[in-house]
Amino acid sequence: MGSSQVLVVEDEGIIAADIQDRLTTLGYEVPATVSTGEEALLKIPLYSPDVVLMDIVLQGQMDGIETAAEIRQRHNIPVVFLTAHADESTVKRAKITEPFAYILKPFEERELQTALEMTLHKHKMDLEREKVHAAEHETLEKTVEGSIKVLAKILAVAEPQSYELGVKMREYMEMCTESLKVPEAWDFKVAAELSRIGYLTIQAVVIQKIRAGMSLTPSEKDVFNRLPEYGRNILSSILKLETVARIVYYQNKNFDGTGFPRDSIGGVNIPLGSRILRILIDVVQLESEGNSKSKSLSEMQKSSGMYDPKLLEQVCTAFSQGPRKGKPVYLKDLYVGQTLVEPIETVDGTLVLNAGNRITPWMLQKLNNFVQVSGIKEPIYVE
Repeated sequence: MGSSQVLVVEDEGIIAADIQDRLTTLGYEVPATVSTGEEALLKIPLYSPDVVLMDIVLQGQMDGIETAAEIRQRHNIPVVFLTAHADESTVKRAKITEPFAYILKPFEERELQTALEMTLHKHKMDLEREKVHAAEHETLEKTVEGSIKVLAKILAVAEPQSYELGVKMREYMEMCTESLKVPEAWDFKVAAELSRIGYLTIQAVVIQKIRAGMSLTPSEKDVFNRLPEYGRNILSSILKLETVARIVYYQNKNFDGTGFPRDSIGGVNIPLGSRILRILIDVVQLESEGNSKSKSLSEMQKSSGMYDPKLLEQVCTAFSQGPRKGKPVYLKDLYVGQTLVEPIETVDGTLVLNAGNRITPWMLQKLNNFVQVSGIKEPIYVE
């Protein structure tokens, strides 16, 4: 243990010198002895000791217990208390700082050596465990992210329409969670992206009938209604996706408690991510039918019982405050070849052209026609 450094914090000079001599005899290095907690906190960054030997009663504004708490928080260096005070209240206060050892004065060199060796060994083992846990956590994070990417790729190949909707809903979910200041919104965004993962479990003919608006048999209707359950079953089998799975499971649950799943959960007891997703699903659906986002949300506000009314208002605000992308131009400055990064709407909110369209000559002509008939919202955002 000869290379181990011990910082001594003791306000009685004679005792501090005695402790230094004993530590040197035992083979330790003592880079400094200090008499106050404040001085100890200044010296630690200079010497980076392996362990601090701390008296509880010190000069200055901080006692040993307060100093130990600061050392633990700032530097993660082990502290051994060395004191003559063994009363119950002092011991209770000292325990809060989780000291590695507690030695009472007067002490034998053997006690001091044993306490320091045990402290250094325990701290070394703790650091090794932290490294292992950090490595395991990093591996787990990579595994989870890899699993999500695999599921997304499978969905993109097997169900490209569901995948594209998921990408759009993730974008919308990110906008909403930022506006709502949702902490740790990763689960919400993954749930939005993989909200339709359950489609992988049903036959293609059933999906085709659903999209064509054809009548379904009772068994097919049951399959369709249970898609969130199938999605949950896929996701819940993956570590760290339990919350994502629950959000997906309740994505079709109405705020009044109706809808799937048929249980007693309703109102604010429905997961927040699911309540947001319930709104976004219908926004995306209405947009796909040619409605603008603002018009879609306006229509949804007329519904009763389907959505969390307060949350719906917040989502409306989130979309209205969404970050503008691209360069703003007026119609007179719009030219062929530019790409829309936001939809073009008429003054009354009717969708004219969706984001992603590259402007062509006939589009310019149509836009000028719209201006003459009902007007369009300007500026237009392009890249």
